[in-house]
Amino acid sequence: MPLVDVTITAVKRPKLLERTLESFWDKCFGLSHNQFRAVINVDPVGEPGAAEETVDVCREYFKEVIWRCPKVASFGHAFVWVWSKAVTPFIFHLEDDWELTRTIDFDRMIAIMENNTNLALLRLPAFPTAAETAKQWNVFYPWNGTFFECPIEQRAATGFAGHPSLIRTLFARQALLFLEVGKNPEKQFHYRSDLKDLALKWRFGVYSNQSSPAAIVDIGRDWIKDQPWKKAGDKSFFTHWEAR
Repeated sequence: MPLVDVTITAVKRPKLLERTLESFWDKCFGLSHNQFRAVINVDPVGEPGAAEETVDVCREYFKEVIWRCPKVASFGHAFVWVWSKAVTPFIFHLEDDWELTRTIDFDRMIAIMENNTNLALLRLPAFPTAAETAKQWNVFYPWNGTFFECPIEQRAATGFAGHPSLIRTLFARQALLFLEVGKNPEKQFHYRSDLKDLALKWRFGVYSNQSSPAAIVDIGRDWIKDQPWKKAGDKSFFTHWEAR
């Protein structure tokens, strides 16, 4: 059985992470024949208490947890660190504020990745899918008979996203050669020529049945409303937190 590293970027909000992990174990990981290890970075912002309390939530679900609790918060550093610690053929990238709302066949996702060696990732849909297309923001990915595939002309613009995704570790390692830790990792795929060139060499997809509801929901937006923290600057280019 292959081992899969679940890479998690988080802040100090253990109850939110608990909700995220519970949903993924109940509807995805716990139904799989694969083995999982957690790689988590907990940045020092969020709720009162030690960051290790958030790490302890991972220990409730994973037998092995690789963790880091830095003294300075940086989303870019967190992202690069968790990816750099992955040693398995595939990564499941999971930020701490996504809830899985329906059952996902994780073994099927692995099989698709193994059968398509130039497929960089399959992400879960945050939007409902139609019979022949899956909406990704203002772009529509066509159904290719197995999954919804990103059109080649959109690979640099929308191929990679921070949504929960099964990622080929080889692709992640190639991306790490170019990612700058001080900038938003997702947005760098859109404007850096080296990362755009890399994206053009790979295929990207959305894993879902046709005509199905969204599979994930962002639960971090409600959490942040009552917090003394906010994402600094343009949220689309988020790199760090600041006090309100």
